Amino acid sequence: MDSVSGIVTLTTDFGTADGYAGAVKGVILSIAPDSRVVDLSHDVPAGDVAAGAWCLRVAAPTFPSGTVHLAVVDPGVGGGRRPVIVSRGGHLFVGPDNGLLSLARGEVDAAWTIEPDRVRVRDRVAPTFHGRDVFAPAAARLASGAAAQDFAVRMQVSALESLPLDLGWSEEGGVAVGRVVHVDRFGNLVTSLPADLLVRSCAAGGSADGRPVLAAVACYEAIPDGGVAFIEGSQGLVEISLRDGSAAKSLGLGVGAEVKIITSPGGGQ
Repeated sequence: MDSVSGIVTLTTDFGTADGYAGAVKGVILSIAPDSRVVDLSHDVPAGDVAAGAWCLRVAAPTFPSGTVHLAVVDPGVGGGRRPVIVSRGGHLFVGPDNGLLSLARGEVDAAWTIEPDRVRVRDRVAPTFHGRDVFAPAAARLASGAAAQDFAVRMQVSALESLPLDLGWSEEGGVAVGRVVHVDRFGNLVTSLPADLLVRSCAAGGSADGRPVLAAVACYEAIPDGGVAFIEGSQGLVEISLRDGSAAKSLGLGVGAEVKIITSPGGGQ
């Protein structure tokens, strides 16, 4: 990466009640006092690596090139998983190699394994708090312009852990078929189906695991009371939403549920 922006973003499952997120910020600012620290989220469900990875996918691309993204959702902290730096799409990502960094957009250019003893600022690395003792000092050094190889060892990109995110879908007989890939905090069901399908969708709507879904609407306000409908989501994917409520709870569905959109009259018949 040619230059750094001086911005460090934080994505964790720490919450804000215990001071853990604050401790990470303190380390960053002690090493890189001119950096700008931005919270993406500290409300990732505890240990939910997939949710943290989706947060990075949604938010990281909106930041300028050269941003350092520190992410810590690390149920294996202190174990065998590697602490890594990943370069992709003009950004640097720092965190555990457990799939957390794998859904961010852009091709991976390079990856390094952090050597904790070369970045730590305390007498020893706490086995339960690598966010403070390993990842924060690494991210701060990168934000200050240090090169990854100053404290990390190059590794094979193919060795990085990944999470499955199948955005595949198919269309046959006037019916497009995909699956739910994420459920957001509002209970919207984000699917693998591209939003431009909604231009061809029919008044018949479709279904989610056999439960009826109304035809596409332009905005949440247009969803009839008590009904769930297709809508274009902000990520360019079809979502299923319930006005003033949770579609996930209303339908009793989650990740993996099959979703069908009727794209031509008589589709699926």
